[in-house]
Amino acid sequence: MKILITSLKYPGKIGVTTYIEQLVQGLKHHGHHVDLFCHTPSIKNAGKSSPSQAQMITAYQNEASKLPFANYDIIHAQGIIPSVAISRIKPRHTPLVASLHGALAFNQVLNGALALNTPAWRQSFEAESKAITSSDICIVGSQWLKNVFFKDYKVDINQPFGIVPYGIDIEEFIRKMHLPSHISRPLNKFIIVCTARLVPLKGHQYLLNALAELKKVRKDWACWLIGGGPLLNQLRQQVNRLGLSGDVKFLGNQENVASLLKMADMFVFPSLQDNMPYAVMEAQIAGIPVVVSDAGGIPEMVKNGETGLIFPKRNSHSLFLTIRNLMENQQFREFLAKNAYNWAIDHWSITKMIENTIAEYHRALQLKNK
Repeated sequence: MKILITSLKYPGKIGVTTYIEQLVQGLKHHGHHVDLFCHTPSIKNAGKSSPSQAQMITAYQNEASKLPFANYDIIHAQGIIPSVAISRIKPRHTPLVASLHGALAFNQVLNGALALNTPAWRQSFEAESKAITSSDICIVGSQWLKNVFFKDYKVDINQPFGIVPYGIDIEEFIRKMHLPSHISRPLNKFIIVCTARLVPLKGHQYLLNALAELKKVRKDWACWLIGGGPLLNQLRQQVNRLGLSGDVKFLGNQENVASLLKMADMFVFPSLQDNMPYAVMEAQIAGIPVVVSDAGGIPEMVKNGETGLIFPKRNSHSLFLTIRNLMENQQFREFLAKNAYNWAIDHWSITKMIENTIAEYHRALQLKNK
């Protein structure tokens, strides 16, 4: 097949960028011709901090209109703006597959970027709904996200969806795990690690509150927070206020997260809402016990008590109890870590992700040819 993948230019090494890179690489490895169109419109608005989503869609559409759509069997758009823009200008006979990576309108509320039911939020909500309904098939990573779109968005019950969990180049990740790291593990400390952007959505504040409780009963631990973001100063202030400045280290963005995970004893992910975070997959492949919140699609990634432990989101005390109990039970940690690794090997193969994606392409072609 000849496949056109369209996206925005996503900044930084975030999950969507990883997904796109692996998708392109995997499709080419399977013998398909793949072209990638990445573009982020540059729009100057006098007196406004940022362009509206409608303006971004129109600008993206204008730039994408130069593409030779007739050359492709499938167009696979990533995210809201490319999906809506491409749906307006592609040939009618060419299937459009849209991948949406989260419930963005509601994520923006949790992150403080938008207030619920304001004009800006409604515009985001309408555009996200349009991105789904204008596609021949909408690919999502979890059953949870599919359910959210049916329940909370303007999506017809007959809208075709494909659930395709993300994948990782497991062999490459394991290779990176064994590379040397410039960060040393402190002696005689139990290492708790969290890899997530420092944004409200990821729930770091609840982890820090849990660690403050933990320090009252144990002091033989350190926590590494890997990732950057706008909450850095706020979280540092919380660390100082809780008396954790000697226990919690902000490591920022790291080139080789794999090698740091290999040194850790426990992975904690306190997110308030997530679709299918790569961070959880990576921790499982690294073979360390995972403690995750029950937010979004995360419970689909972890079987509580078998491949990890799940705690109620926003519940710092429950998280504290979970961490403490796991620290006190090495045999249980080893049991969870082994099961998590085996689960990851079976479920997070990039080959499986690519094969399932190709199957959705064929389904889109069949739907178009009916």
